[in-house]
Amino acid sequence: MSIPKIVFTTNITQQRLDLSFSCISILKPMLHLLWNHIIIPRKHMTENCNPNSNDADNVLSFLRMIHMNPTPSIYEFNKTLADTLKSNRDYRKVISLYNQMEVGGVKPDIMSMNILINYFSNLHQMKLASSIFGRILKIDYELTVVTLNTMLRGFCINNEVGNALRFSLHWMNIFNLI
Repeated sequence: MSIPKIVFTTNITQQRLDLSFSCISILKPMLHLLWNHIIIPRKHMTENCNPNSNDADNVLSFLRMIHMNPTPSIYEFNKTLADTLKSNRDYRKVISLYNQMEVGGVKPDIMSMNILINYFSNLHQMKLASSIFGRILKIDYELTVVTLNTMLRGFCINNEVGNALRFSLHWMNIFNLI
């Protein structure tokens, strides 16, 4: 034996529901226009994204996160940056996304900086990686083993073993390890 469902509807509730659906149907084209032509210009998307790859999804989600209110945690931004790196290996795109993140008001953390150091190292741009390291010191972030190892790895993969040795001895001296 089934129990019949009793549905209470009032005229006011139905009118509110109809009104909300009509507002959505009116606002949907405007939101679509705002999203596609103002927030994420199509020119930018077609220049930087391959629609057949997972990379496009990463870029889209990253750009959406910048405009969310409230803004997601920096962990989500770091994860998207790392995923973009893994899916395409186009370091210039990741650097561009990082810059957009800063312009959008998202404050990077030490892991964001480590990701950027790694990208610059892989681009064989150790001067830029070193400038990010200098920025870490200037902002007064607490250095981590990951940061120091990322710099050392960067020097080594770029055949700058002498700089790696000087770097490691300098920081070992600062941390009283020698």
